[in-house]
Amino acid sequence: MVEIEDSGDRTTRSNLTESPGKAGDYLILFKLAGLSDGFPSYIHLMCEKILTVAHLSKKKHKVIDFPLFIAGLNDAIKSVAETLRHDYAWATEGREESCKHILWAIADTADLIRHKAHIIESYHTVCQNIPTDRVTEENFNRKFLALRRESHGQIIIPGLGKRPSWYRFRENMLRGYIRMLAEAHGVPLDFQRYRVAGEHSAFAMGKYSRYTPLTSTEDKVAHLRGDDEKSE
Repeated sequence: MVEIEDSGDRTTRSNLTESPGKAGDYLILFKLAGLSDGFPSYIHLMCEKILTVAHLSKKKHKVIDFPLFIAGLNDAIKSVAETLRHDYAWATEGREESCKHILWAIADTADLIRHKAHIIESYHTVCQNIPTDRVTEENFNRKFLALRRESHGQIIIPGLGKRPSWYRFRENMLRGYIRMLAEAHGVPLDFQRYRVAGEHSAFAMGKYSRYTPLTSTEDKVAHLRGDDEKSE
């Protein structure tokens, strides 16, 4: 396995300021830096897609506005490496929506390794921002455990060896991809703050796209695959 270096927040911001084109709002630059999670390849991908959308648009754009940002972000998500898309899809497609919400919560904050109690706090705020009802603590624990199993792609793993309650994504680049998905669903996460006691990390922003829960058919597929609570 080839290890890809994380360039860090400072280098990320430097890369963005040297990128072609103009951002209409510092918040867009901030989002690009956070969504990239320090990986230059993500910055380049998102900027390329945003500028392509702007170039193909019938309207002449002097700055990058939020509609262009979201359109480019959606194109970037579709272009992410197949292996990353496969891992996320295996953990979420045809399963209950709460699996997505838990993964979005894990991708919150600047911490690569997170304590489960902090993940739960982020999960509560993510659910408030969607908005949707939270699953029970027992159900959350079942689903969290399932995301560590091979049946769900083992997308999260212990973060500090045998030390309990600390977790991280199996692949660091998955976190950037999952952040992009959360953003595209109107659930921005905190990219900069390290966990501080008593503070919630995810924060409410305007919705950019409508979040659509599972249909009844998709819900039936989840149960046929054995994803109901009894099998967890």
